Amino acid sequence: MTEKDETLVTRLQTDSRAEIVCENNLRFIHKLDDESMNLIITSPPYNIGKAYEVRQEREKYIDA
Repeated sequence: MTEKDETLVTRLQTDSRAEIVCENNLRFIHKLDDESMNLIITSPPYNIGKAYEVRQEREKYIDA
């Protein structure tokens, strides 16, 4: 990573809490307190041909 690239990285404060959860999105989101999240990512690329992704052969997608 170059010095220029590092300026694009947002680092969490040492007292920040990050959590990755693998659960049904709707069930999980309904458990959250209002305004408790700054960012929730709910739709990663699934290789199913969505407009924002290029579908690949299964083996290539898994290897990527």
